[in-house]
Amino acid sequence: MSQEQKSLIVNIADKTFKIKIDVEEESHFLDTLKTVNAKIKEFRASYPGLYLQDYLSMALIWLASEQTKQQQQTQQNIEDQFLRTIQQWTNRLPKK
Repeated sequence: MSQEQKSLIVNIADKTFKIKIDVEEESHFLDTLKTVNAKIKEFRASYPGLYLQDYLSMALIWLASEQTKQQQQTQQNIEDQFLRTIQQWTNRLPKK
């Protein structure tokens, strides 16, 4: 089962790349690309005079950190829901 792909020419930190992505991932990819470029611009303003590789590295670390925070929050939400469900079940048990 092959996914329909689309070729894009994208700009990351003033460099142009040609890539292929799955069509259904295009919107998410472009949103992420916009966020990464904004962070690179922010880092350039905050830390002038560094190499492009430095800004790319900072953006990569920031993006990975954000993803990890979201995964941890999702896991915490699942655990909280599980505990609420268990508590609801125990509240329904007959009292002695």
